[in-house]
Amino acid sequence: MKSANLPPGFVHLSLAIDPLTPETLYLGAMGFSLLKSINGGDTWAPSNTGLGVHAAMSIAIDPEEPSTLYAGTMSGGVYKSEDSGATWTSASAMLNGKSIRSLAIDAKKTSTLYAGSDSSGVYMSLDAGATWQEINDGLEANANITTILLKPKNSANLYIGTLDHGAFKAKLEVVDPDPDPDPDPDPDPDPEEFVINFPIVLRDEK
Repeated sequence: MKSANLPPGFVHLSLAIDPLTPETLYLGAMGFSLLKSINGGDTWAPSNTGLGVHAAMSIAIDPEEPSTLYAGTMSGGVYKSEDSGATWTSASAMLNGKSIRSLAIDAKKTSTLYAGSDSSGVYMSLDAGATWQEINDGLEANANITTILLKPKNSANLYIGTLDHGAFKAKLEVVDPDPDPDPDPDPDPDPEEFVINFPIVLRDEK
C-alpha cells in the first residue's frame, strides 16, 4: 500500500525501523534529506533540521537508545541525532564531503560505529562518531562500500560488501595496550582499558 503523502516519482535511499517502537520509521530520500513516520508509514513528515540538503543514504539506530540515530549522507559525511531525528549535528570529523552509503553499530558496544563510503573505503569510530579512522588494509584503493554487517552474536566479525570487488571480512582483535608482565591468572579486565588492534586486514571472501 502506497504511503499517503509521498509524491509520484519519489526516490528513497534508505529505511530504518525503531527497534522499540516499530510504528516509527525513518526514510532517506532525494530532495527531502530524511523523513519520519510515527504511524507505520501511512504518513511522513520532514525530520531533517540540521541535515540541510544532504540526503540520507544510510540510517543506523542505536539499539540501546533508539532516540540516538546516525545518518550517512550524500556528500556530507555522517550526522547524528540524539532526539529521535528532531535535530541533527555533524559527526563527520575526517568524513566531510564523503558520501556514506552504509552504516553499522556494534550492538555490544554502541559507541563503536562503522561507515562505508562510495569512494574511500571503510571508517571506524570508537567514540560514537566524535572521531573516525580508516580501516582499509586489504581493500582495493577507492573501494565503493555498499554494505557493512556485524555478526549478531560476535561483533568481532565484520563483513564488507563492495560495488566492484566482491565481499570481504575482518577479524577485529582486541588487545591490552599495556600488558601486565605478571598477569593475574583469573583476570577481570575493564573493557575501557582495551583497544582495537590495528591494522585490521579485510580479506576477500569471493
